[in-house]
Amino acid sequence: VLSLSTLPLQADAAPKRAARKATRSKTTTAPIPAAPAPAASASPQPSPSPRLAPAVALPALSLDPQSVTVSGISSGAFMAVQLQVARSSMIHGAATVAGGPFYCAKGSADTAQRDCMGNPDAIKVPELIASTREFAAKSQIDSLETLHSRGNILIIQGTLDTVVKPVTAAKLESYFAEFLPEEKIQVKADLPSGHGFPTLDFGISCENQGKPWLNRCNWDGAGAILASLIPTESGLAPRA
Repeated sequence: VLSLSTLPLQADAAPKRAARKATRSKTTTAPIPAAPAPAASASPQPSPSPRLAPAVALPALSLDPQSVTVSGISSGAFMAVQLQVARSSMIHGAATVAGGPFYCAKGSADTAQRDCMGNPDAIKVPELIASTREFAAKSQIDSLETLHSRGNILIIQGTLDTVVKPVTAAKLESYFAEFLPEEKIQVKADLPSGHGFPTLDFGISCENQGKPWLNRCNWDGAGAILASLIPTESGLAPRA
């Protein structure tokens, strides 16, 4: 049974609900402003490439391909041996100052610095000779017969050298003795010199080692190399 006393309450509620609905419909939500766009930053522009100087034509030289030799000191001496053995058809003699035998490092920088320089007793010359023969048999280096017939080898080594120990030069001599006639191998291993190139009167004192890696040993290393590698009949000029 519905009591009549409740009807006015229900009648009053309807307008109120309508008013609330109208109020909600009139309410608007303010748009959230978009975040400002980040300021554009200019990307660094690559610096212009330097202008290259035009190539200069090299002059023609009158060189005898049969008189090309190679010389070096320290790592350059090892390089000279590598080149003489591997390309004996092109190189007709080599001189080394503080160098060692072919393939001494066997492709390892660690071996080069540990054994070839500081611990030459670890250098196994028979193994290096065997590797050389194998390379030649596979045509990876020039013929060993060609090496046998080429020019002289001069080995220079200081007795006080602590960078490339004197035993390394002795191993180099043993290595070349396997492939070259004895008369083609010259050795100067009695200089009381540190690690450096021996000169007559320029550089630091003979027994020391350091910059400029020239040692004043009262011995003309450059002259000895030229005299050893260049045939006498070529007319090598005497020292001025």
